[in-house]
Amino acid sequence: MNVIQKDELKQLMKNNEDFVLVNVLDKNYFDMGHIKGSINIPVHDKGFDKKILKKLHNRNKKVVVYCANKQCSASPRAAKRMEQLGFKNVVDYEGGIEDWDGKTCKVEHDKTNCSAS
Repeated sequence: MNVIQKDELKQLMKNNEDFVLVNVLDKNYFDMGHIKGSINIPVHDKGFDKKILKKLHNRNKKVVVYCANKQCSASPRAAKRMEQLGFKNVVDYEGGIEDWDGKTCKVEHDKTNCSAS
C-alpha cells in the first residue's frame, strides 16, 4: 500500500487532478470535521465493499483514503480492502484529519466551510 503526505495531497488538489478523497471514519466523526471535497464511506460499516463499489465505478482511478491520524488503523484497512476488491491506485493519507491543519487547508464541519483558505 502506498502512502501520501499532506504536501502531496495539497498538490493533487491544487493541480485539479482527477482523484477521489474518501474519509473512512464513522459519519459522526466525518460531520465533526473532514477535508473539503471528501466523501464518507466508513470502513467499519458492514456494507463497506458494496458502498465503495457503488460510489467508485472506475477501479483504475486514483483514490486517497484517510482517517484520524497515523495511529488510526481505519484508512490502511480500507486501502487494503479496496486493493482486494481490485482497485489499482489507492493511497493512504496516513496523517489524516489531525495532520490537515484547518488554518492552512480547507476543512468542513457539518457541511459548512470554515473561513480557512
